Amino acid sequence: MAYVGQSLDAFASDRPDQTALKCGSDHWSWQALLDAIGAVEAVICRSTDRGGRVALLLDDPAALLVSFFACARTGRIAMVLDPAWPPGQQTDVLDEALPDLILDQRAYATAGSASLHGDADTKVNGGTAREDDPFYCGFTSGSTGRPKGYLRNHGSWLRSFDLSDLEFGIPARERIVVAGQLTHSLHLYGAVCGLERGHEVALTQRFDPRTLITDLSGCEHGSGLYATPTQLHFLTEAVERKGPLEAVRHVLSSGAKWQDQDRKRLARLFPNAQLIEFYGASETSFITVSHGDEAVPPGSVGRPPPEVGVAIGDPDAPLSAGTPGPIWVKSGLLFSGYLCGNDPETRWNGGWLTFGDEGYLD
Repeated sequence: MAYVGQSLDAFASDRPDQTALKCGSDHWSWQALLDAIGAVEAVICRSTDRGGRVALLLDDPAALLVSFFACARTGRIAMVLDPAWPPGQQTDVLDEALPDLILDQRAYATAGSASLHGDADTKVNGGTAREDDPFYCGFTSGSTGRPKGYLRNHGSWLRSFDLSDLEFGIPARERIVVAGQLTHSLHLYGAVCGLERGHEVALTQRFDPRTLITDLSGCEHGSGLYATPTQLHFLTEAVERKGPLEAVRHVLSSGAKWQDQDRKRLARLFPNAQLIEFYGASETSFITVSHGDEAVPPGSVGRPPPEVGVAIGDPDAPLSAGTPGPIWVKSGLLFSGYLCGNDPETRWNGGWLTFGDEGYLD
C-alpha cells in the first residue's frame, strides 16, 4: 500500500540527524521533519475524518510542506490555496470546496509551528493512506478565470516520481533547490519529489537570486534547481555578474518554452548542468520532456516520455503529422477530476484526456 510520504519514515530511521530541509537560516533533520509532520498529523486526525479536506492557507513554505505531507500520510486531501488571492476569491473557493479544516498562519501557530522548532509533543499518525486516495487539490484558473480545484491521487504522483527518476537521473546526495512558493505546482512537486527520494531540499521564503545562488553553491555533492523560465531569466542575470555556477548539476523548468538564446545562456552559466524542460498541465503532469543534448526541432516542446501517449485532434482517428489540433494525453499520471469548478475544454475519451491546449506532432 504505497502513498506519498511513506519513505520519510525510513530516512528518519537511517539518517535521523542529517539535514532534510532548509529554508533560509532554519534547518530540519530527517527526524525533526518527521516529528514536525507527526505533530500536524495529530491535529488533522483530531479535527477531520479520513478523506477530509484540509485547506492550507500558509505563507511559510516549510509549514506548507509539513502540512502537505501530514495530509497525504493520513489519507486527507491537502487543498493548497494561495494566500495572495484577493479575499473575495478565497471566500468563493472555500464556499465551493467546503473544507473540513482550515490551516492558515494563525491556526498553524498553535497547530504546528511549535513542532517545526522541536517544542511540541509529536505522534506520527501516518500510514493510513492508499494509492488510489486523492490527496492533493491544486488550483488553476484555466480559461474561465475562476480557480478550479483539480484532484490528484497518490498513484499518479508516485508514477510521476518514477518517471522523474528515469528522465532526470538525479543522484541521491544532490541538493534540490526550489526557486519559488509552493503554491506553484512545479515548486511543490520539486520539493515533495526531492524529499521522497531522500534529497536535501532548500526552500525560499520569496524569490531571491542571491539566496538561490548560495543554496545552489553550498552543497559539495552538487545541486539541482526547479524554476520557471521567468525565474531563470532573473537568476541568470545575477549569476552572470557573479560567474558560472559549476556546482549545479540539473536545471528543471516548466511553464513556458525556452528560447534558443535562453538555452545557450543557461549552458554557459551552468556549465556542468543537464538542462531539462518539460511540458505538461495541472490535469496531466508530464506530457513531453526535452533534454539539452537532444536534437529538438525549433519550437518543439520535446518528446513524450515512456508510457505517456499523445494524440492530436482525436485519439480514435489522430491527425497526421504537421496538422494542428487539440492535444490528447493518455498515461497513469492523469488527474482524478475537479473538486470544485469545471472547464468545458477538459474532456475524457476512454482513458484519453484533452484540456484545451493545441499542438501538432513533428
